[in-house]
Amino acid sequence: MLEHATGEIGYTKLNVIICARTQVDFWEYPEKRLQMPFWRIYYPLNDLGFITHHNKKQQLKPGHIYLIAPESPFSCRKTDGTLDKIVCHFLLEDDFCNCCDTVFDFPADAITTGLAEKLISKGKMNTNTDRYSDMCSLAFCSAVIDLLPPEYLAPKDQMDPRLRAIRSEIRSDISREYKNAELAKKMGVSTSIFVRSFSAAFGKAPQQYILEERLRQASTMLLHSDLSIEEIAEKTGFCDRYYFTRAFTKFRYISPGKFRKGSTQA
Repeated sequence: MLEHATGEIGYTKLNVIICARTQVDFWEYPEKRLQMPFWRIYYPLNDLGFITHHNKKQQLKPGHIYLIAPESPFSCRKTDGTLDKIVCHFLLEDDFCNCCDTVFDFPADAITTGLAEKLISKGKMNTNTDRYSDMCSLAFCSAVIDLLPPEYLAPKDQMDPRLRAIRSEIRSDISREYKNAELAKKMGVSTSIFVRSFSAAFGKAPQQYILEERLRQASTMLLHSDLSIEEIAEKTGFCDRYYFTRAFTKFRYISPGKFRKGSTQA
């Protein structure tokens, strides 16, 4: 999994992929370019940007923070001039928040504002050599997550810890082959009980979850790495580029090559 900076928040892991101030003269992308498997934060420094989510158009206002949940379909554009904003892409363990297809608009508080100012003043974000910027990026994302209303947070004891451990193992080494019988043995139950328990906890059968996790991680690698498609297929557990391309195209409705070429770090 790609990581710019990694830390812990509560009982889950926070992986910041990018955290950068961007000043752009072009910012107009359709939903299919922006629907991604990671969280986004927009912290606008001027009021030239707009996002549209389910036909609801929102102007990005300075003094506000926009938190966009993974796989949310939205589009964006800007008016004349240079759009100035902080943008962060990050990953959270998927049982931490009960968020799906959601865009949050929070007034920035003193903590998030102060951390944003520190990030801007350093001027060295998105570099793995600057540990101070890494720490600020983690703190900023953590502070934004802390603004989530309680009803969107999943209690730690909501899930069987054995299932959480299995899910964590799958996510951390997606290149391996995982069989239901093997995973059931780790949990100490029969295969049928494991499949029922896993499906109830995660909303899909184990092998479907594993396949989608492979494709989610592949999406992130295509966007945020220089790895070849063959290397990404290998790292995400596909036997060859052909099978990977077929599965990815069915999942994203676009081939890996076109996805990489047409995607954006907006």
